[in-house]
Amino acid sequence: MTTRKPIPTALLGLFLPVLLWLSGCATPGPTRGYYLSSSSNDSIVQFNPVDPAAPPQSQDSYLGVLDIPIALAYDPYTDHFFIRLNPGDRFLVVDRPAQKIKRGFSLSTITLPAGAGDIAIRSSDRHLFIAHPSEPAVIETNLNGHFVRTIQLAGMTTNAAGLAYDQATNQLLTLDRDSPDKISIRTLDGQIESAVQLDHPTSGRGLAFDSAAREFFAPLPGPAGGLGVFSYTGSLKRTLPLPADPGLLGFDVGPHSFLRLF
Repeated sequence: MTTRKPIPTALLGLFLPVLLWLSGCATPGPTRGYYLSSSSNDSIVQFNPVDPAAPPQSQDSYLGVLDIPIALAYDPYTDHFFIRLNPGDRFLVVDRPAQKIKRGFSLSTITLPAGAGDIAIRSSDRHLFIAHPSEPAVIETNLNGHFVRTIQLAGMTTNAAGLAYDQATNQLLTLDRDSPDKISIRTLDGQIESAVQLDHPTSGRGLAFDSAAREFFAPLPGPAGGLGVFSYTGSLKRTLPLPADPGLLGFDVGPHSFLRLF
């Protein structure tokens, strides 16, 4: 029997950057937030989710005149924005650091009725989770929009008002339209594992989650608007001065990548 010798450390160090380049990876940095609003439809605005006083920054969204965004998801693994466009079956992918359109695609092998619906992304494989516009269900697709499955949301009678994904625990998070102050923590087959009761109501128009800081983000109702940041136990920790609902069209949070290798 032939015994294989281990790869010398020097060679491993030489080939490691190549292996990382082939597999793709990103070095996570501090968490940043991003949003699209009706007042700045042509820009994706970056904000600091920890410091409400920090000045926002913006970059081109590359949306056309007829492109109406209805949801936004940020993937820290590729450092890309996924923008869902009206009527809901079209997507635009924008490369954040390169500041250019990466690609666009439409849902295939599935037809959804027109209507808004939040989206979330699983960074490990870039699978999209799309809140059904009229049913208590989530549509899972691959990164190119090919249908994977329909996930029925147990205990919900209407479509989800907000949708997020916990990258750390691989769970779906949904905001109940009938109870916009309750977030359900779900398995990937839609079953409820637990629920978080928020101590302030939300406007019921979207949800984001910081998997590292364990914080929920949801728009607050009323003329003051803003984005409420809630602890994992449901207490309001701070409010971010973002556009008042319904001006906020889509938003997400995630670790800003320092370095990408592809």
